[in-house]
Amino acid sequence: MTEQKLLFTKPIKNAVDSLYNRVLGGRGAILLIDGGQSSGKTTLAEEIGTYINNGKPFDWDIQYAMGGVDFIRKFYLASKAGYKYIVYDEAGDFTTKGVISTFNKELNHIFDKARAFGMLIVMCCPNFSVLDNGIFDQKLVRVLFNIEYKTNKYGKVRIYPYRGLMWIKHLMKTKYKIIPALAYNSITPFSSGVFRDSTDKKAISSKSMKGKKDLLIKNITKINQLYSIVDLTRELGRTDRWVRQKIKKLKLKKNEIEKFGRAYYYPKFVLKLLEKQINRGNK
Repeated sequence: MTEQKLLFTKPIKNAVDSLYNRVLGGRGAILLIDGGQSSGKTTLAEEIGTYINNGKPFDWDIQYAMGGVDFIRKFYLASKAGYKYIVYDEAGDFTTKGVISTFNKELNHIFDKARAFGMLIVMCCPNFSVLDNGIFDQKLVRVLFNIEYKTNKYGKVRIYPYRGLMWIKHLMKTKYKIIPALAYNSITPFSSGVFRDSTDKKAISSKSMKGKKDLLIKNITKINQLYSIVDLTRELGRTDRWVRQKIKKLKLKKNEIEKFGRAYYYPKFVLKLLEKQINRGNK
């Protein structure tokens, strides 16, 4: 990589270089960044991304994913665009609780194949111990950056290699079940570094908050089995116009329709009614 002005200290650079060289050598590597709310996880991930991009600005539209569904889509977009770095923020949806789900299997498949794309993956979450065990069992996770604290000007990072982070993970499940954060203090980090807080906090906060809002809407609609027009067109295999016309004819009551942002969402019975209409038409 070309010489560039860094926004983080040498220990962080050395750890990132080691991971990136591993990726370039055809081996998989995941960097974990964890820490409390507003601790600077997204800021640090962006700064590392600019470094990996050889000084070219981090591409928020392609290299930044909020949640697993967005990550699956962005991973292929990033590889197509020639990027070697992608951020999976709010990675807490990839948990041990969903170990047998199709979602987790798809993500594990991407993590396993990332080495073929030469892609360094960064996962950000408040507590890394909740993540699916597959990425640890395969030793894809190589380094943990735990953000110990952050001021208005900089953040301090504790750097743990695979062995250290696995001990922390173990202690969180055994000795420190009540207060898992104490586990970090029980294991001496390999090194520690400092990163500069972003000068454009507003932009980063805006990007991060928009993604979190979109993710929240996705979770709410999924739990309540609500479908947008886009969801219905995909489920029914019909055009946007066809779906809208059929919904109009149903003359739904206002309390049967939910609105999030500018999009409208419809309950599951609407999907079932439209499916019946299609089945009747096929007879």
